[in-house]
Amino acid sequence: GQAVKIIGSAQDISQLKLMEQERNKIWVNLEDTLNNINDGFYALDKKLHFTKVNKNFELEIGLGAEQIIGKKVTEIFPGFGERLAYAHIKKVMHNKVSDKFEAYSRHFKKWLSFNVYPTEEGVAVYFNDITEQKNKDKQLKEALERYDMVSMATQDVIYDYDVLKDELVYNNRLKHLIDTANLDNVGSGLGWWRSLIHPDDIDTVATTQQEILDNKQTNWACEYRIFCGETIGYKYVFDQGYFIYNEANEPVRLTGAIKDINALRLASEENRRLAQIITNVNN
Repeated sequence: GQAVKIIGSAQDISQLKLMEQERNKIWVNLEDTLNNINDGFYALDKKLHFTKVNKNFELEIGLGAEQIIGKKVTEIFPGFGERLAYAHIKKVMHNKVSDKFEAYSRHFKKWLSFNVYPTEEGVAVYFNDITEQKNKDKQLKEALERYDMVSMATQDVIYDYDVLKDELVYNNRLKHLIDTANLDNVGSGLGWWRSLIHPDDIDTVATTQQEILDNKQTNWACEYRIFCGETIGYKYVFDQGYFIYNEANEPVRLTGAIKDINALRLASEENRRLAQIITNVNN
């Protein structure tokens, strides 16, 4: 019953050990990366059990990783099977194609942006809070709606000129001032608008604007004639603009309103003509 001999083999496992060390190093780096990103992260297996979470996810739901790992997603998020995120996650698992979407989370009471990626085990999900951006989008939409209502209430042509992109945008009152249907083309740059200005007035417009820019002022106003189509000819308009500068004090935008004063100007000229006739008769 006494051991008298040992028979065995020795195998070189240096390469395997090095691979294990490298894998552990990568895993540690992955852990650090996941815990330092701003996104929340969790991984699910094919049966929708949590296999991994990062610190941000733990903070969001108020539970530690040991309370989450191994649990089914419906245990952490009751009613998850009825939500938009569930449909997208199942689609990624089935199609093995990544997906990106936005959804309102009733659990977090926030708007979230999701990026879902297929993995060998199931899916990896990254999400971040976009509630502030959504609120800004809502405010912008409301502002645009107010702008549209103001545009409907006024007879003025309201414009917005992006100096850097040379893009000029008007409201729909432009077609009431200018016969756009009979113009050869309706441009979107400053050059096109200036091509409609009366040749005798173009220097005044350009000079007065340049004076405002040279003095780094904001408010500009000018009266000039604009070509409104062959059947209409030239009309007098009063243009009021407001220059916006960037941090380097360079002009980046010009917003303003153009008022049709042709009838008023013609009436004024007629009054001056009649006054001159009366003066001559009296003399």
